[in-house]
Amino acid sequence: MENTKNNGFWEYLSGLILKNRLVILSLILVITIFLGLQWRNLSMTYQEANLLPKDHVANIEYNQFLGKFGEEGNLIVIGFQDNRFFTPKAFLAWKELMSGLKSCKEIDLVVSISDLKKLEKDTINEKFQLVPFFDNNKVQNPEYLQQIKQDLFNNLPFYEGLLFNKKT
Repeated sequence: MENTKNNGFWEYLSGLILKNRLVILSLILVITIFLGLQWRNLSMTYQEANLLPKDHVANIEYNQFLGKFGEEGNLIVIGFQDNRFFTPKAFLAWKELMSGLKSCKEIDLVVSISDLKKLEKDTINEKFQLVPFFDNNKVQNPEYLQQIKQDLFNNLPFYEGLLFNKKT
């Protein structure tokens, strides 16, 4: 019984297609021509779709990040908050971590507090020079690190917002 119902449906469908073959072929031709004409409007994008509203907090922070660091797909930013950072033990551990990262062949550039430079005026040669901000021979001295901390946070506004945030 079921076989005749199925045959009846398929026979009906095939008969309908054969009777209306010119209409169906014309419809396929029109759709093909229309889609062919739309080819010139086709474009590729390599940006991810933004599913959040423009005024969403995460979207605003992301756009601020892009404004500051640019839209580079291979940038990694590591941030932390630690009151003990300017102690000899923590500072040396950070410096060792940064040295380890720099030694990786896949990493092109590491910007860290331990590698900061400051601009000094050379009055003899009448030019400016970039000199290391830290004296590596003195980083074992806690007083020296506290002095460096004060200088960094109070006298070098260039690095504020780039390497540290006074608010946090």
